[in-house]
Amino acid sequence: MHLAASHDRCEIVELLCNHIKRIEHSGDCSLAGGETNVSSPQCSCPTIFPRLNDKDACGDTALHISIVENRPRIVSTLLRFSKSIADTPMNHYGTTTKVLLKKPQHWYRPLHGALRDLKLVKALVDGGATVDLPDSEGLTPLVTAIHGKDKEAVGYLLEHGADFLISCSKHKETTVLQEAADLCSAAILNRLDTKDPRNDLSTNRGRAILLEAQACRKWDIVQNLIRHCRAKDCIGKVLDGEKIIEYALRYSTVPVVEFLLTNGANPNCQLYYQDDYWNLPIHVAAEVNSIRAAQCLLKREASLLSKSQREELPSQFAMYFAGPETVGWFLRETIAAIRKQTKTIHIADTMTRFLVESTALACQQGSVEILQIVLKIGKQEIDDLPKMGPLLHIAMHWGRVQITKYLLEAGCDPTEADLRGRTPTQIPFSAFKGHHNAPSNSQEDYQECLKLVQEAIDLRGTTDTTAESTTNQMQLVSTTTDSPTSRRDRGTAEAPPKPNLRQRPKQTVALAQAFAPRRSRRFLGISMK
Repeated sequence: MHLAASHDRCEIVELLCNHIKRIEHSGDCSLAGGETNVSSPQCSCPTIFPRLNDKDACGDTALHISIVENRPRIVSTLLRFSKSIADTPMNHYGTTTKVLLKKPQHWYRPLHGALRDLKLVKALVDGGATVDLPDSEGLTPLVTAIHGKDKEAVGYLLEHGADFLISCSKHKETTVLQEAADLCSAAILNRLDTKDPRNDLSTNRGRAILLEAQACRKWDIVQNLIRHCRAKDCIGKVLDGEKIIEYALRYSTVPVVEFLLTNGANPNCQLYYQDDYWNLPIHVAAEVNSIRAAQCLLKREASLLSKSQREELPSQFAMYFAGPETVGWFLRETIAAIRKQTKTIHIADTMTRFLVESTALACQQGSVEILQIVLKIGKQEIDDLPKMGPLLHIAMHWGRVQITKYLLEAGCDPTEADLRGRTPTQIPFSAFKGHHNAPSNSQEDYQECLKLVQEAIDLRGTTDTTAESTTNQMQLVSTTTDSPTSRRDRGTAEAPPKPNLRQRPKQTVALAQAFAPRRSRRFLGISMK
């Protein structure tokens, strides 16, 4: 049998198997006591092959030799006669010396040795080999195929139910499925049958496939898992627990988001991050600069007035990360939501506070374009939009050169003081790391802002001095030309008092409170009450 397997003599192997087969007749069988290798239609007694497990001097069976010699026909023939030999352990290649020296040796299953040839793997699996039995080192055939980066063998084993939930041999927090997608290819996931009940979304295997599919951006697999899920009630919990809606908003298309929302994803679920910080899907839509995704969420009962854990509105996320068009859309829609959901007596106060806080945030971000958009929308909603005085303090604090230039050109008073009596030149500097719409700042930026404000103050002082000198000369000419009699007839009229530029009207103080953002109250000394 060993020689026939080694020389690929399939007909001799089949002849020998028929010769050594035995029928274990039971006591009540009609053929009991007759030929032990003869069966008939009336006999259902089991057939055994007692000599197929015989080993040679190296400890290998005929099946082992056929695997070593790469004889898939012999493997199929042997397993057709006896499936019990499919999982018998075999020695590593070249272990004859170890056997003779009686040293400890490693062994593996026939399926491990067949991984180099897909035909051998198919012959063994079709013949009844178990796909999850480990070798002496505890590695299953799937793990061995992944380490060898054998894509065809990995895909075939996954198709036939290999366990991929076990931990990776190197990284305990990584599953075999994740390692297969990383080392081989994400296309391996396409070999998994989403219609298989073992891969249902309500099972651990189905959830593992879902997680890896979303990590590899295989949204067609995610959709198939949801479509073929038998327990429809658990879909929403699974999607919310794995934050599928967030991944779809960031890395997928709007139709996929609509599909998830239609099949049970919660548009108002809390998406947790590090340090127990969370926000909502509508914040993510603003962050990824997607108006269509936000519209899709609003149709599913999401709200633009919902706040994150840090009390931030979606419009603020848009100002942090999105483009000017998206910022404008979020501001207008938020204003519409305020008009719709706020009581009539509080609409004016809520609207004013929202607009001035958005204006101050745009100033802090350092984007002149976004600041112009906020001011334009604010003037459309409120006729008497507050003056821009306190914004110069914020621009100085964060070292925003372009904002400082824009505010000074727009007529902002460089000598106006805040509630603590500090002018813009007395505001301290604060460093900012920066992100998408807000570049980082530096001490040089602050010095440039300070220089611009000082030049504006000097220019204003020169203008005031010139105007006062011109007025005095005109009064002097008028005094010399007039006669004493005419002056007595007209009387001595008192000149109007000169306005004090440092005086702060009550309206300016009240509006400065609304202009100060939450992050600016500490250094401005402004209360929002």
